[in-house]
Amino acid sequence: MGTKRSRLVWVVLAGSVALNLFLLVSLGKAGRPSTVPQQPSPVTPRADCCRGLAHCQRQRWTMALGALQGQQVPLPDGNTAAPLQKTPRAPTTLPAVGPAEQQAALCTVATEQLRRDWTAKGEELTKSLRKSLANAADQEKGMQREVQRFADALNLTPADRDRLETHYRPLREKRIAEALTSLEKAPPDWNTVHQTARALFVDQDRLTQELFGSPAVNLLRQSQLKSRTVLLALAAAQAGLDWNRSITW
Repeated sequence: MGTKRSRLVWVVLAGSVALNLFLLVSLGKAGRPSTVPQQPSPVTPRADCCRGLAHCQRQRWTMALGALQGQQVPLPDGNTAAPLQKTPRAPTTLPAVGPAEQQAALCTVATEQLRRDWTAKGEELTKSLRKSLANAADQEKGMQREVQRFADALNLTPADRDRLETHYRPLREKRIAEALTSLEKAPPDWNTVHQTARALFVDQDRLTQELFGSPAVNLLRQSQLKSRTVLLALAAAQAGLDWNRSITW
């Protein structure tokens, strides 16, 4: 029911209630004995008034029902009111659903589940990472694996690989120490760990640019796409950061 129609109905109903009250009060007064004798009057205006009010009441109900049904209704002056029109709703156009939308929905579900799993295992992850970052042997193995992956992606010669390792080692050791310090805090400062990981990726790109030129930077970034994104997403999940903005590097 539209706003205009609702207002009309409420006005009609309010008028009807007022009429009923008036009739009730008038008839109640007429039924009570008067303490002062009254002379009979040849004219009975009260009866005429009651009949007029009753007619008016029926007319108002007719208007109300007509308004509810969207019909033309008679007005007291003999004219008719146009029926209240319903405002047509604009048709709703829904986007098509196809393979691309289905893949996007599945990706959303998988992403949400992954974040819940990583967040739930935050304490276990913190303990494991503390132990690994503090272990010199583990870090040396990690260093060698990273340098080899970089060398394979850039198709480096053995000499260039050794040159990369020489320059990369101090950069990596500095970032590892920063991350470990942040994790040893109570509570662990995962926000700083996230920033440190991103800073390490910047170090890698800058060093590659300095040693092997711009084309090599894109090759490195392509080869590290998954590992960098996963590491940033994992740290962001522990820090409570939004993945839409925090996994870029």
